[in-house]
Amino acid sequence: MKILLRSLLSAVVFTSLWSTWAYFANANFGSEYAKKAAITQGSFTLINSFVYTVILEFLLNRFEGKKRWIAFFIPNLIVSIILPLLHIKRGTPNVFFTVLPVLLIIYLISGLYTYRREAVKK
Repeated sequence: MKILLRSLLSAVVFTSLWSTWAYFANANFGSEYAKKAAITQGSFTLINSFVYTVILEFLLNRFEGKKRWIAFFIPNLIVSIILPLLHIKRGTPNVFFTVLPVLLIIYLISGLYTYRREAVKK
């Protein structure tokens, strides 16, 4: 239950943050493109925040020691491929600046979380 609640909270917070960022990053291309980018990012983030957290928690519980970093790489690799491709498919004009901060924050938060989980286990 704790995982589901954390996933839901993460989904709400990051959907608000990243859909706003996507709008801002594409505003120079017109409000139609900015709205489309925001909806694309918001939809992906809502689903991804929930699923990503569940997958990360599941993998962290499955791997021990240094193998625990596999739990960090698998979901981050998936997101790094799907998110830009989704924006390209949806016609987001400024894909690089739309997804770069999102990916960097995901890597940072999941890396710190994985590190913390590893440190607690020791």
